[in-house]
Amino acid sequence: MEDHAMKKLIIILFTLHASLLTLHVTEAQIIHVPADQPTIQAGIEAAAFWGDTVLVAEGTYIENIDFRGKLITVASHFIMDGDTNHINNTIIDGSSHANPDEGSVVFFRSYEDTTSVLCGFTITGGTGTWVPGPQTRAAGGIYINNAGAKIIHNHITENHITGNASGSGGGIGAGDIYSNATVIIRNNRITNNTIDVHNIAEGGGILIYCNGIIEDNIIAHNEISTQTGIAVGAGVRCVGAGDPREISISGNVISHNLLSCGSNSVYGGAGGMQAFNCLGTIRDNHIIFNENYSDFGSVGGGMQVAYCDTSLLLENNLIADNVANLSSSGVSWGGGICLYSSSIRLINNVITRNYAEEGAGIHIHFNLDGPLEVINNTIAWNQWNSSGGAIYLMDADAIVLNSILWNGTEEIYLDGGNVEVAYSNIMGGWPGDGNIDEDPEFIDDTCRIDEFSPCVDVGVDSLEFDGNWYYAPAYDLEGSVRPYGAGGIDIGAYECYIFTGLSDRAGITQHSTFKSTPTRQMEFRVSGSGFRV
Repeated sequence: MEDHAMKKLIIILFTLHASLLTLHVTEAQIIHVPADQPTIQAGIEAAAFWGDTVLVAEGTYIENIDFRGKLITVASHFIMDGDTNHINNTIIDGSSHANPDEGSVVFFRSYEDTTSVLCGFTITGGTGTWVPGPQTRAAGGIYINNAGAKIIHNHITENHITGNASGSGGGIGAGDIYSNATVIIRNNRITNNTIDVHNIAEGGGILIYCNGIIEDNIIAHNEISTQTGIAVGAGVRCVGAGDPREISISGNVISHNLLSCGSNSVYGGAGGMQAFNCLGTIRDNHIIFNENYSDFGSVGGGMQVAYCDTSLLLENNLIADNVANLSSSGVSWGGGICLYSSSIRLINNVITRNYAEEGAGIHIHFNLDGPLEVINNTIAWNQWNSSGGAIYLMDADAIVLNSILWNGTEEIYLDGGNVEVAYSNIMGGWPGDGNIDEDPEFIDDTCRIDEFSPCVDVGVDSLEFDGNWYYAPAYDLEGSVRPYGAGGIDIGAYECYIFTGLSDRAGITQHSTFKSTPTRQMEFRVSGSGFRV
């Protein structure tokens, strides 16, 4: 009996293996639109469940498309040759949808995953899809629910959500409070999308309630506004509702996004981006020229972070020229970053030229578990009218190590809580081991230093506070080994080295001569360029 059962098991396993082998060697097909099928949706319907490509010729396609749960690629001819003209000239216009309650341009809503790929289109004309539970119109351009997706090399633009209820995800809306899917959003231009509603407005460019990889995108000139409710994340909003969501947000330009709230609204949070109950990394981004205007409360010009602990790392970002401003009365917190109930790690960031009434650089209200870590950051030239040019702590604790705080006066303001500062350059001085009060002698608009700066070689690689060790990063903001040369670690986000180059992402020409040559060649990326799938 046992031998007979074993033979049956072997036969079953062999049959299963053979079927899987057949599945993998079956040749995937390319379905040409309009040569083989007249529309993109017809091409999707004709595709197999797995592996086919719907290849779309240049033209304007007036339709709204649904992947129907298929693990396929829908692409313009950009995927063949990398010519970005195909993206501009292959347009999916969703403005003539038959059902006004389903006005998104592209749908992933039937358990697709990241092998379902949308590549190389201009996505425009979407008005969002009505979701009755939360009473919101969601996802103007691309709607992702109960599913994952890979969205690469698209222009997602001029999608507009309006109404008397709520609006979410002007360009892309992904996930729900129960979703554990992953979306990949890479190398896209997400611009000029809007949400104008009376209740909650969230995620003008991107809204994700699921796990997300958001890399090398330009997310710019998106706008959200509300008359009576809350507006959050004019550029990007990432939300973990219940369980934390894992995010990797890197190499993006998040710029010139606008949040506005009317006189009857609750508050506005994050002109640039918000992370709410998230873990992971926010790295190598330029979060610049975003604006948050509210009649009652403006919380976070560049960023807002809420309910995140030290499992969220903000590293190597430029956070500059953002505004958290008031039209009348209320609070104006965190021109660069506003943190609420959070204890994240801030490493190698430059936070400069931001504006808020309180905490022009960083404002933190409550910790989640332990102090805010501020290590090797440069927080300089931020502007404020009330208090806390660099860091404002409201019933919160912070550790500041190897950092430059240089604005004007009152760099650190304590409104309850405690701050430990060591081996840092604080304008006006601050008690603590190794602290100095000397002009850092910045040599450009991104706060670099040269060999004449008093910040060179005076930092430390590690330090103990209250039984916990804190460590300087192994590299600086641009990837140079830290420390470089025979000296010690430099204070601030940059090590001192020879550099000549141009950063297109920041729009700032950079040219300086430093004390030594870096161990590896500097590399700057222009977000949204390149060919990566």
